[in-house]
Amino acid sequence: MRWWRFWWQTFLQSTLDHPVQCVDLVLSISAVGWLAVWLIEQQWPYLVLGSSYAVGLATTTLVREAIAPSPHAQVVRASALLLLIISICSFVDVAHYL
Repeated sequence: MRWWRFWWQTFLQSTLDHPVQCVDLVLSISAVGWLAVWLIEQQWPYLVLGSSYAVGLATTTLVREAIAPSPHAQVVRASALLLLIISICSFVDVAHYL
């Protein structure tokens, strides 16, 4: 039980110290989770939900890099743009199902 308390306090402190990274972590875990469910179920609502989280993650990353560039800004921007393009292509693929 002590280990869980330590983990929880560490998580809360990390969230307070780095709120933007916490939001990015939640968005990326949600996107990966829903896209994994889509791979198993093959139903388009899961693809839309996972892609929506991926678009949100890419958008927050691009905005954060525009405001305060990191040392690896080009790599981060390229990754975010690639994620955004792939997500938009998945929305086009969903439109094909409808």
